[in-house]
Amino acid sequence: MGARCPAHRPAHARLSPPVATTRNAIALLRLYGAPPRLVSQALARAAALDRLRDGT
Repeated sequence: MGARCPAHRPAHARLSPPVATTRNAIALLRLYGAPPRLVSQALARAAALDRLRDGT
């Protein structure tokens, strides 16, 4: 994942209060060039954690 200067961050990449969700973090990984496999695995893990929290 290549490092980029925050000044070059697109306006839509800014996180808004009050909280950052897991999917916000995953979206930022994708935005900053994380490998697609890592992003898809992270989304799958987040979905599994959601199911555990919901009891389904």
